[in-house]
Amino acid sequence: MKSGVEKLSVGKFQGQVLSAFKSFFDEESLSGFGERARSVKKGVLSEGRHRVVVLDLEKNGKSLKVAVKAFGRQGCIKDFYDFRKGSKAERSFKAGNFLKSRGVGTPQPIAYFDCWEGKHLVESFYLSDYVESLISFKDSLIQAYHEKADCRFLVARLSHIASAIRRMHDVGFWHRDLGNQNMEFQVSSKGEWGEVQFIDLNRGRIREDLSAKERAQDFSRIRLPSAFLNVLVRIYWKGNPPREFNKEMRSRRRGFEWWERSRRWRHPFRKRSRKAVGSYPEVQNIWIWDRESAQASITMERYERKRYYSLGRHFKVAWSVLKFAGRIWREYRRQLPLAYQSRVDLKGRFGVALESTDLDFNRQLELLEKLEGVSVLLRFCHHEGMSCWKEGVAQVKELVASGRKVMIAMVQDRGAVSEPDSWARFLSFVLDEIGGLVTAVEICHAVNRMKWGVHGPDDQVALLSPLVKLQEKFPEITFTGPAC
Repeated sequence: MKSGVEKLSVGKFQGQVLSAFKSFFDEESLSGFGERARSVKKGVLSEGRHRVVVLDLEKNGKSLKVAVKAFGRQGCIKDFYDFRKGSKAERSFKAGNFLKSRGVGTPQPIAYFDCWEGKHLVESFYLSDYVESLISFKDSLIQAYHEKADCRFLVARLSHIASAIRRMHDVGFWHRDLGNQNMEFQVSSKGEWGEVQFIDLNRGRIREDLSAKERAQDFSRIRLPSAFLNVLVRIYWKGNPPREFNKEMRSRRRGFEWWERSRRWRHPFRKRSRKAVGSYPEVQNIWIWDRESAQASITMERYERKRYYSLGRHFKVAWSVLKFAGRIWREYRRQLPLAYQSRVDLKGRFGVALESTDLDFNRQLELLEKLEGVSVLLRFCHHEGMSCWKEGVAQVKELVASGRKVMIAMVQDRGAVSEPDSWARFLSFVLDEIGGLVTAVEICHAVNRMKWGVHGPDDQVALLSPLVKLQEKFPEITFTGPAC
């Protein structure tokens, strides 16, 4: 929107307003404005020290729906700073107009007005156009994590966000508070994302050209598992980032992570808001499937994974080895002379694995027909849900009917560990349907890789616990594992 900016001086308020909206702000409309913004119950977008609400303004038969951010009272030091540099509302207004004039997404600024008593800021408001149905990057991620979104979906969203951040930086705006909650967008009925809208602009700075360090500082506050943050950065830079960026990013990231962990001690009595979408899962419990490669995605870089490796697991393994060292040594001595001494008949020992859901199963069957007498391994994945499990059951029955020997692998996700009842139901359903048809069942898939949801011996024990009853129920089945 092209419109000039005019000064606003009405009663106790001083500020600025876009010319096109000046008629909405006179002494009558601003009388009691602060009380209205602080007390309204409907249309509350954010609650806390600063309050954001939606208000309907009416004047001369015209109406205007605005988002109002009412800034809370602050200390004398911040008042002194704002008196010289401009209030948060003023800085937000100027930053919003700067971004809008350069084609970067942000809700259209409309006005700001402050009430000063000497050098003390008593009231301060920033008004922008209210954009319907915005969802924050934070809430969209939480929703994707809980709905077990596919890796391709997440990477596409990261690409969308990275492009918007790059555009913002390239016009010369350094946000300085670029958390996930400060990037919003609309989602169409087809699931397509609209233009990213940057909000909470009051800390921003305008530069001729942003340095790598300044760009890194913005990225350091984005909350993502480290491997996916690395994807976001690489998309932003269209390749490997500069060394200066990486160095600053590591330093800033450590500071931000400490700041996050220390929140409970810094603000012991402050309530943390919880929206309908819920909250972030713990980073070590984020589990994402990649349909392109038909495997779990790596979510954490090595340095981050190491934080969640319990030291106790090493002691448990060491103690187990020491406890049975005598037996292990005697068995080793017995087996050693037999190694590579006997011929092994490999007839019937070769098999092929088929992919049940992520690849064209009928095409796989066509290729399988050329391999007579070859056994088949079919995977059942806990994360896929009942419809895919039923589809897999039907495929096993089809393979057995065609004369194939079938082995199945029961593949876990992180939810199998955190929700043991769900894992037990999964095992029971599949084996009740095809228990008498398969020759073997593999449990604990790739437990040496953290991305498959197993973080230590205790997690592996949790996955194996339901087998006690299942072995009694299906004595003809050979249970194998873990597969590494």
